[in-house]
Amino acid sequence: MFTTRARQWQVQIDCSQKWTCVRVRLLPHVANLREQVTLEVEFLPTKNLYDTGRILGFSVYQEWSNNPILWSPKRTNSPDCKTRIVGGDGIGREIDGSREGLYMASRCKKQLRSGYFRWSNPLVFLPSLMQDKESGTTELDESFLELTTYQGREFQNYSLENSIYFGPVDDDEIERLDLQHRILSKVFDNRLIFPPVHSLRRVLDCGYGNGAWAVEVAEQYPSCEVIGVDISPHMKPDDTPENLWLQVDDLNRTFTFPPNHFDLVHSRLIASGLHRQRWPRYIRDIKRTLRPGGWVQMAEMYFNVQSDNGTITNDHALRQWSSRYARSIEDVKDPRVAMNLGNLLASAGFVNVETKLINIPLAAWSNDPRMREIGSLNRLNVYRLFGSLALYPLMKRLHMSREEFEVLVAQARIEVDNLSLKAYFPLYVSIGQKP
Repeated sequence: MFTTRARQWQVQIDCSQKWTCVRVRLLPHVANLREQVTLEVEFLPTKNLYDTGRILGFSVYQEWSNNPILWSPKRTNSPDCKTRIVGGDGIGREIDGSREGLYMASRCKKQLRSGYFRWSNPLVFLPSLMQDKESGTTELDESFLELTTYQGREFQNYSLENSIYFGPVDDDEIERLDLQHRILSKVFDNRLIFPPVHSLRRVLDCGYGNGAWAVEVAEQYPSCEVIGVDISPHMKPDDTPENLWLQVDDLNRTFTFPPNHFDLVHSRLIASGLHRQRWPRYIRDIKRTLRPGGWVQMAEMYFNVQSDNGTITNDHALRQWSSRYARSIEDVKDPRVAMNLGNLLASAGFVNVETKLINIPLAAWSNDPRMREIGSLNRLNVYRLFGSLALYPLMKRLHMSREEFEVLVAQARIEVDNLSLKAYFPLYVSIGQKP
């Protein structure tokens, strides 16, 4: 337990399927309560705590600050432990302490890569907490971490139970997302940022997925602070740049970031994870957290297969896959939101709004060498996408049998290879500036 003023919290850490309590004490500095607190931590004696290498991060929200102080316990090779003084912005410095073998670290990872501390994995932040109003305690919502195996694929329990995201979060999907990022990089001529952002100090990546875009931005702009937010911690990379922090939260909830904070907010292919009624408020949240003059960059795919020569009809498996996928999610998602990005930005008060439509070929049918190469890569991507993105929605929500689903996917893949159909997905890219 630890206390901030009259408020008590309970923090738990997942240690190899066992919950282990951690006692923490915060001592506010009277001179400047908003900026500094001293943290002392005591772990209850548990053998598993020292045996496991998978100790998860957790977050603590102070009642006097909108910014979370983010901690992660890490095992060290030293008999001593450190206590830290941490500011409301998460930046900390080490002071003397005396705790055996374990270290409480702030989100300021740069200080950790020295001496006997080895930061081998990025932080996992779980800012969404469940509070017991009667006891005044808050415990980690472990449902973010639970997985369900369905038809041989792994899904996040929390997303399924709350109708947030119906796609898998396993190794196969990580590989597909890596390929998808390579394809989009070629589509965008390796440009990560489209609007003319002159000073890049803070960037927010909404729905980071496997973290590919966020990692590249952090590497290209080492003096910029990059924060990624996603509902699932399962696909995050094992190693990240020093200036990148990946958080776990639900984008369907109101942003907790302070106003006028980011220079750029990036949002790409998150429509399958955002409730349809959330979109206007989501755009307003983005605008609020942007500094004046800051930019938003959005990209969404309309997963309705089109034909460059008009030869695909409603009888084709490609069109049937598209229509059934849209029907399976349209009660909670907006499968057509890609076409409305520009209007949403303009309605929220963004200026200098621009939208571009890019037709992404599903195979190597284009006469343009560059687009033919993109289509060749994308063929491998859509082969996987047909069977992953729609697996749970079509079988669980539309009650298709396994055999029906496999036949539909197989026929759609055959039609992708029919280059005479010239199949493509429309991709909409929009940017807008906060006045």
